[in-house]
Amino acid sequence: MLGVLGHVKWFTDPRLHPTQYGLLLSAPVIGGFVLAIGATGVAYLIQDRVPEPRAIRSLERYAKTGPLANTKVRQALNYAVDKDKIIKELYAGYAIPIGSGIPNTDFGFNPA
Repeated sequence: MLGVLGHVKWFTDPRLHPTQYGLLLSAPVIGGFVLAIGATGVAYLIQDRVPEPRAIRSLERYAKTGPLANTKVRQALNYAVDKDKIIKELYAGYAIPIGSGIPNTDFGFNPA
């Protein structure tokens, strides 16, 4: 496995690739940070004024009235998908299966 990822510095010995922390204070990084803060502020201000896309509304309506409204159908789909094989084949084992729409790394995740 390491042979395939050997060219990526995070998969090799960190002493061979010391981090240059001085690059974090460079003009492009600071500019990108300021731009990201500005974009976050704009998104916060306009989030209530932008209409929800029609595709999302139709998916919600379909989930309430279509076959996915039935809990047994959703459970059957959950059991039918081989999540372990997807993680092994598609993500090379670097993933975990989730049981909800919120990953365990996000705020609001409740394992119960």
